[in-house]
Amino acid sequence: MGVRKTAKLANFAIVAIVATFAMIGLNGPLTAAAAHAESGGSPSAAASPGTSASMSAVQKEKLLAKLKAAKQHVKQARKQGSQDASAQAAYDAKLKDVNRLIDRLSKNEDVNLGEVDKAVASPDSASK
Repeated sequence: MGVRKTAKLANFAIVAIVATFAMIGLNGPLTAAAAHAESGGSPSAAASPGTSASMSAVQKEKLLAKLKAAKQHVKQARKQGSQDASAQAAYDAKLKDVNRLIDRLSKNEDVNLGEVDKAVASPDSASK
């Protein structure tokens, strides 16, 4: 086998490897698009992070503790934050959301984990 033939085979192997990685890399977005199509076209359904129904009791307790800590954090931020009426209203709305989720979890009701993530987000984002 000559040097040129070996170089051609090496180039072919490199192209094949790059093409394989490209196909693997493209598989993620295609899978997400298929999930989007199967969900009836609803972007929130394809991207939903899940619900508390599939969580164990220990995980639910940790989630409840996380929500209670967020509640205290929002209360503290409300006291120390801007006394502007719109800012206070934003903190009140965030506190209401956290309380609603705590109540639902306490009653063993199913809770969307995306709502929990939104509720425990920084109180600075309450006015957004």
